[in-house]
Amino acid sequence: MAVTDARNWPGTLEIGEFSARWRGAVGDSLSHSHFAAQAVIAAPSASVEHAGAVIEAPTLLIEPNVPHRLRPRPLADLYFVEPTRHAVLPELVAAISAGPYRLVSQPSGIAFWEGWLAKEEPAQRDRRLIDAMWLLDSQLETGPVRLAALAGAAGLSPDRFRHLFVEQLGIPLRRYILWRRMRLAAQRLAAGENVTEAAHGGGFSDAAHFARTIKHMFGVNASQLFAA
Repeated sequence: MAVTDARNWPGTLEIGEFSARWRGAVGDSLSHSHFAAQAVIAAPSASVEHAGAVIEAPTLLIEPNVPHRLRPRPLADLYFVEPTRHAVLPELVAAISAGPYRLVSQPSGIAFWEGWLAKEEPAQRDRRLIDAMWLLDSQLETGPVRLAALAGAAGLSPDRFRHLFVEQLGIPLRRYILWRRMRLAAQRLAAGENVTEAAHGGGFSDAAHFARTIKHMFGVNASQLFAA
């Protein structure tokens, strides 16, 4: 069954603290990557392009930071799970258990899904980094995130803190901050705010900055997601 209008993504978005779920159509997208691990579930099969190949299965489990392009589907469930926590999602476990799945990964990347399915907690983070991440989330809602404050909370120099962050999470600090701002803005959208209000509430300078981040991380224009 073809997507009637692949330009748009009509559907619903549910946002949790460390996970999110999109249920609806999958429209056109560009190749992209994001910090969250992603599960794509569709009948008879979900489909993505990765490393020059098309990968299909009823469920695709995409590891964090893996470049991919979703192929259009009229109806799919997309789950996004931050690899910093073990989000409890029984409906996703049931869907994965119901049929075959395929992993979409890359060499030397983060291997999240195997441990998640085994109900293992993510690798223990450095305590100094955990303290700084709690501070980071509190700063997101009050103004700019200050590197000096985060490094100070961890008892490290700014350069050492940036190095430790990449070493432990696999992405630069700036990209993680953008991801968490995306989550905050998406929560506000789900609560009924318009795009401009949600962008400012998430700490973006304006709606255009928010839209550029959406396109970079998800391969779609903001208008595609919010047109329906």
